Amino acid sequence: MKKILNQALISVFLFSMVLFGACENRENDLAPEPSVHDSMDEAQVELTLASLDADVQAIMLEKDQDLQKTGSLISSKSFQQDCREITIDTENKVITVDFGTEGCTGLDGKTRKGKILISYTARIHQLGAVITMIFDSYYVNNLKIEGTRVLKNKSIDAENGNIHQEVILKDGKIIFPDGTTYTRNANWVRTWVRGANPSLDEFYLEGSANGTNRRGVAYEVEITKPLVRKAGCMLEGIYIPVAGTKEFLKNDELKRVIDFGDGSCDRNITITIAEKVISVELEK
Repeated sequence: MKKILNQALISVFLFSMVLFGACENRENDLAPEPSVHDSMDEAQVELTLASLDADVQAIMLEKDQDLQKTGSLISSKSFQQDCREITIDTENKVITVDFGTEGCTGLDGKTRKGKILISYTARIHQLGAVITMIFDSYYVNNLKIEGTRVLKNKSIDAENGNIHQEVILKDGKIIFPDGTTYTRNANWVRTWVRGANPSLDEFYLEGSANGTNRRGVAYEVEITKPLVRKAGCMLEGIYIPVAGTKEFLKNDELKRVIDFGDGSCDRNITITIAEKVISVELEK
């Protein structure tokens, strides 16, 4: 099992279902407050929703190993949440991740409750595999997550094994404790670049999204330079993208650009509104 968990850890290609708060560097904070807050919400939503893929990745890798040994319905613990129960129904190809109705605190310090239901058509590395995630009364630190997230393996490079994936989010929603909601529909293309070993894997995300922010205002997001996540940085606890940019637009307000950095393993981002730049460090 230790070998299984280590493989899952170093192969996780996004984040480990970690929600991030943020503290703002106010030294150059000249932008309107709502714009800054909207951009911070956007960064958090990006992390929150995409992080689900990482946990599913780890679970699927663990499933592959366990099925080779048992080939039957099993229940086990994952490296990231030792209080959750994972049940695999191989006949119907459904995985249920159950955090309980009272909630449980995982190894990452976050408290979750409810269930994630994962259906799959094939093993995660196979061409054509489709993995679908839906949520049953699922909360992370009192934030409720809703929607359907689908991951499809569209092609695999014969030469290097890189996997090209389509990632779809339909009716995505985060409900905050104060009752406000952040909605999202999205279609992304992701390239999983395989390294000499899993710790050297990198993941490039491109595409667009739209929805409404917590103030009920419609927005659009376009990734203008691929968002890059590195497995090596994740091993250091850096789950946020470490490079890439996205443009965040809403109504007729000024375009905002979120820059995730130069590839260094840190939690620093910058938000640019017109010529005003705000530096932000996302907390672990």
